[in-house]
Amino acid sequence: MAHQTATPTFLATPRRGRVVVAKLVTYAVAGLGYAAACTVVLLAVALPWFAAKHVDIVLSGTDLARTLGGVGIEVALYAVLGVAVGRLMRNQIAVIVGSSCTSSSLARS
Repeated sequence: MAHQTATPTFLATPRRGRVVVAKLVTYAVAGLGYAAACTVVLLAVALPWFAAKHVDIVLSGTDLARTLGGVGIEVALYAVLGVAVGRLMRNQIAVIVGSSCTSSSLARS
């Protein structure tokens, strides 16, 4: 079942390149926001848990900042990849199954 949600967008802005670039930027920013929210939840849960287990965590080092920044970039890149794959393939089910199979086979190797 086609939802035809892109039709009004392409009618209003017939230049597909601009629409795709806008989607890429929007999803990258949304990916960064999602990564930031996940990081806040992770730290809110993990820090008290580690404190209860008497594990000392150093939050001032550059390793933590580098790791969290890398997570943000990774999620943003996966969001952009999702837009790109969605642009290339029209069947949403095929994209989900193909992506799952690809990530499963890459995890095994």
